[in-house]
Amino acid sequence: MEELASRVGIQKKQRMTWNPVPEWRSRGYLPHCNEIGLIQIITFRLADSIPAKIIREWRDELEISPGLNAYDSRNIELKRRIDKYEDAGCGNCHLKNPQIAELVQNALLFFDGERYRLLQWCIMPNHVHTLVTSVQL
Repeated sequence: MEELASRVGIQKKQRMTWNPVPEWRSRGYLPHCNEIGLIQIITFRLADSIPAKIIREWRDELEISPGLNAYDSRNIELKRRIDKYEDAGCGNCHLKNPQIAELVQNALLFFDGERYRLLQWCIMPNHVHTLVTSVQL
C-alpha cells in the first residue's frame, strides 16, 4: 500500500485507531471519511449474494446492535463471515456475464478523475472491490 501511495503522489498517513474528527461521519454503522487523498477500499455486492436472513442471524448471534463501533471484534467477525460467504460465489452471480461486468466497469470509470480517482478494481461474480482516493471537487 505504501508503494501504491507514493506512486500516485499521496503522502502516507498514520491512523492506528479510529478517532472521530470533523471529516469523519457515520450513519450508525461504518464510519466514512472524505479527506482529500485518503485511499479507501469500497466493496459492494449483489443483493442475492448473501441472503438477508443469514446476515440477520449472524448479527443476532454476535449480539450486534446499531451504533456498535465498527472496530468492535463482533463487527470484525461479521465482516469476516460476509467476505467468506461472498467469495463462495453464492447467488445468481450476474457479474460473471461479461456484458454486465462491463456495465459495472463503465459505471466505475465514469467519474474517475472527476469525483474520485479509481486506483484499482476487481469485479467478482457476485461482488465488486474498488480502491479509490478522493479528489478535490
